[in-house]
Amino acid sequence: MTVLYSRICRVTVGTIVAEGLRVQFKVKKTLQKEPNTCDVNIFNLTAQHRAGLQVTGTPLILEAGYGTALVRVFSGQVRLADSTREGPDWISKIQCGDGEVPYRYATVSAAFGKGSPVAVVFKKVAEAAGLDVGQALASFASPEAFAQGYSAHGPVRVEMDRLLKGRGYTWSIQDGKLQVIKGAATVPGEVVELNASSGLVGSPEHSTPEKKGAPAALKVKCLLQPQLVPGSLLKLSAETVKGNFRVETVSHTGDTHGGEWYSDLECRPV
Repeated sequence: MTVLYSRICRVTVGTIVAEGLRVQFKVKKTLQKEPNTCDVNIFNLTAQHRAGLQVTGTPLILEAGYGTALVRVFSGQVRLADSTREGPDWISKIQCGDGEVPYRYATVSAAFGKGSPVAVVFKKVAEAAGLDVGQALASFASPEAFAQGYSAHGPVRVEMDRLLKGRGYTWSIQDGKLQVIKGAATVPGEVVELNASSGLVGSPEHSTPEKKGAPAALKVKCLLQPQLVPGSLLKLSAETVKGNFRVETVSHTGDTHGGEWYSDLECRPV
């Protein structure tokens, strides 16, 4: 049985490390291409550290876990940071996005001759994003070639859509890494087995389908487990439902000094 008590948390913003302080956080991760987000409140940093948070684009890493085992919950860049006095406390409120700079501003300009393999073009476009592309290159496989050549010019996000959507792939940015998934596949990594003794909270519930005939997503709540990420495989065993599911959306919420310490999931069967 996994030990899920004695919560711990660490936030690193540039060279500033907040550990042992009260931290509140809310993280939202999806399989969509739009950047994942994270809101963090840190209580009672020093005046010097509060001033050091003000630089937009500073890298932020949020880690949390139990006992002495910290696991990365979110990695991104600071969008906005403000510190305000509330009663006896100084609260530094930080808003972050994951891979926002490459998503919004990365461009590519390259021409490929007749017969160029689609995989070669994809590699060039992916590398232009400036992200870790290891998983993306390993997951994308196409025997096609561009008979008349191909011109990639403009925002990387647009070229990614052109190359992937029609071939059955989706892409997203997960903790600074470009993630590509074929159809309903799952990504390599830790498989979480979730049941009443390993952190499952309450009973899973089906959501309203997004459109007529579409399968309903399964909503699952559990004690905080940062290793649950979009695209990961979940083995669920509850009183009302059992089986293998792919995590589509995950929200991690936590407060080192309060009641919140949960992961809320939307999953679909695989």
